[in-house]
Amino acid sequence: MSPIQRIVTCSLLFIALTGYSQTVTYTSDESVIANPERGFYHHTEVHTGQYENLNTETLKGYRTNEGITQILRVFYLENFRESPISGDYLNNMRRDFAITRSAGIKVIVRFAYSQGTTAPYNDARPEFVQTHIDQLKPVLRENADVIAVMQAGFIGTWGEWYYTDHFANSPGQISAEDWENRRQVVYSLLDALPDDRMVQLRTPGYKFTIFDSQEPLNETTAFSGSYASRVGHHNDCFVASSSDFGTYVNPGIEKPYLREETRFTPMGGETCALASPYSDCENSLSDLEQFHWSYLNIDYNRQVLSEWDNQGCFDEVELRLGYRFKMIAGTFTTATKPNGKFAFSLTLQNDGFSNPYNPRLIEVILKNTTTDAEYLIQPDENIKLWPLNEAFNLTFEAGIPADMADGDYQLYLNLPDPYPSLYKNPAYAIRLANESTWDSETGYNNLLSTVSISASNSSEDYTGSEYFTPRLTQSTIEVEGADQIFGAASNNAILTYWGRQSNDLMRVIERSTGTGSFETIASISAAQDYFLDLNVAPETNYTYRYHLSSATGSTSPSAEITLTLSEESYPTIAIDGESSDWNTITPVSSTVSDAEAKVLRVFFGAQSAFVLLEGEANDYSIYLDTDNDLSTGFQDNTGPLSGMDYQLTENGLSMHSSNQWATTNASINKATGDKTTELSIPLNALENLGDNRNLRIYATLNNGTALLSNSEGQPTNLYRALPPAIPGDFSVRNSTELPETRLVVSWSTCANCLGYTLERSQDGETFDLIGTYDTSVSLIRDDNLTNMVTYYYRIASYNELGTSGYSETVDATTGVIQLSTQPELPVLFPNPTQDRLFISTLYDQFAIYSLDGALVTKGLYQKSIDVSMLRAGMYVLHIQTLEGSKQLKFVRK
Repeated sequence: MSPIQRIVTCSLLFIALTGYSQTVTYTSDESVIANPERGFYHHTEVHTGQYENLNTETLKGYRTNEGITQILRVFYLENFRESPISGDYLNNMRRDFAITRSAGIKVIVRFAYSQGTTAPYNDARPEFVQTHIDQLKPVLRENADVIAVMQAGFIGTWGEWYYTDHFANSPGQISAEDWENRRQVVYSLLDALPDDRMVQLRTPGYKFTIFDSQEPLNETTAFSGSYASRVGHHNDCFVASSSDFGTYVNPGIEKPYLREETRFTPMGGETCALASPYSDCENSLSDLEQFHWSYLNIDYNRQVLSEWDNQGCFDEVELRLGYRFKMIAGTFTTATKPNGKFAFSLTLQNDGFSNPYNPRLIEVILKNTTTDAEYLIQPDENIKLWPLNEAFNLTFEAGIPADMADGDYQLYLNLPDPYPSLYKNPAYAIRLANESTWDSETGYNNLLSTVSISASNSSEDYTGSEYFTPRLTQSTIEVEGADQIFGAASNNAILTYWGRQSNDLMRVIERSTGTGSFETIASISAAQDYFLDLNVAPETNYTYRYHLSSATGSTSPSAEITLTLSEESYPTIAIDGESSDWNTITPVSSTVSDAEAKVLRVFFGAQSAFVLLEGEANDYSIYLDTDNDLSTGFQDNTGPLSGMDYQLTENGLSMHSSNQWATTNASINKATGDKTTELSIPLNALENLGDNRNLRIYATLNNGTALLSNSEGQPTNLYRALPPAIPGDFSVRNSTELPETRLVVSWSTCANCLGYTLERSQDGETFDLIGTYDTSVSLIRDDNLTNMVTYYYRIASYNELGTSGYSETVDATTGVIQLSTQPELPVLFPNPTQDRLFISTLYDQFAIYSLDGALVTKGLYQKSIDVSMLRAGMYVLHIQTLEGSKQLKFVRK
């Protein structure tokens, strides 16, 4: 009989009274419960060609209609393999996390660069992976509350670490250098996440090598905060074969290890193939239980899941994935007095495959049935270490406060998410598997027992030190600069910022829309310089404030700031000492000094670098490492100035050369305002900058008393966007297909571009916008034109820096094409190519052959043909047009 079938089933509650105690026996609930961080998940992914945000209503439907509370979100970074991630992409990620938070969903996160299984695999080099992780750090930290776990990703096809160009010599052939690069990816991810979040590796063998140990975690080493204690496992070919398609290389060692290890780390993944007897119910249930599975993909492999349904175990899997806590019985004090003793004993059982793997609060609450005043206590228990599949007791004694008002108090057990942004949200609290106990308004589990508090009650005095405390009263802490808040708004986001505080504090950000009632929208490390709110709407006033919290209390709320979305999307900065034109630019670093926030912001335009210092700055020194090379510039071993090439002070720009700082002739524009200093540096004055996108910056203010750096006292990394290029190969031609009034406009993709704007004119002087297109578009058919009229076109690209210049104007006249008796061959461009191949004529279908005549790939008409999966070399392209078959050669670089 399964543990689910052994649940106590009572038709009525049985209550026994003994003196001033009450025993309650609870009825089990065998339905699917939408509890956080467990169960089935839906697979979602997004790509760089066209970012499609998640949908709030869809996610809410997962929770309400299916009992599913998690998604896997695979963020593909195809366009950033050799460049930093764009600001737009990072902000879309932020928007996705805000959507999941509003829907009551958590995210299993993974990053990847490609999906191909033939070389080249098109993942990124180690240095770019490290750049991307560093860029992602603030996004991950400010949204850690809704991140259930992060899969290591980044390396290889699908981020699964096997098919890779840069982290192995060939699939499965991994050198010592490759292992070190892999180790650094894992370490960097762990550093990017808060200490309470874990990373999963694809196979046990990967963890063996990275940590040079085959010793599983135990109750002493688990949850210690060490790197090893924060690394779990995901298996994406569960029960697909005896080795789960290579997940296990040495099952005799790896499976016993995993049985112990997964008691303390997250385990999840997906099935990938129907493979009896491995994927049959008997073996599947055994593996799910012994390896303590918390989550599983509902979307893949459907054959396996259907077979589980046919064999009768799907329902059990659905109920038992992760944790499933139920109450069996409880005995509680029913009458006591102020300063009296309260006794609590609750018998529970976890019938799930695992325990929660993320932090979870345990609160016992007394709530006044008349006034709703709440008193709570947090027993000294770790839910992550509770027993599995056996009854256990939660028992303690506590004191009633001497000033607690007389009255009847309902008894509750609350298991909320500890993040302040989720703490009061019932969607993120654990619901126990019992009938008639869940309070959907508060997320509390009603223990069905009432406690009478009265001075007239006969009760033993409490002599211990653990007392219930009132919920609404918190001990306060004083933190310098905790009352300051600044802000700015762009056309799609609102930025709030402040002075950086200790990493030991949390910054709880609250927002109001004018009703006077604030709600918590984020809880981030106080060491983060800013918060970017993308969950905002036009023509709405948003008021923000925050407080800092620690284990001992919280500060009073900060000052408030009210902001509304503006029309500004790209910065146009004037050196005038004002910060109003910096609305879209987030802080680089900040600090609190002399009870005042000091903030540094930097923006790289097409011709100049701009710097804004906010706060009193009587003396400043700003250092730049412009070539991202520690071996050049100032040498200071591991000090913060090591590798710095330029120094910007009130005396101008100096370059480090021949072991000294030498003043340059660069013309530095400067303007000051009310506690603002604004500067600009011509980019051509930074001799070794070139097209380098990665820089480091470090600043000191007020004779070195204030340091503007990252939280480790080291330089902050900058990621510079390069100006967008003008699209090449811009042309217009008559269409070879009806209607006669159609013109075909095409161009090639350009560097550093997020999209294109296309304009049209009938006189070649006055142009009108006819469309804005993302980077997946490189050809449009312009219809509904007038016959026998000449039209002129020009195109520009854009990115977060703004727009490029316009292309040269091209023109064509509508009308019937006069076909030549000797048709010319189509043109392929670019040729040679690396990613995509464009064809200058329309065609019905294509086929690509190697030079020895082997068919490589084929398909129907496409705007451009993706050839990125081909090996480097020469190929023959066959296309079928109205004029017949044509063959052309091209080179894949």
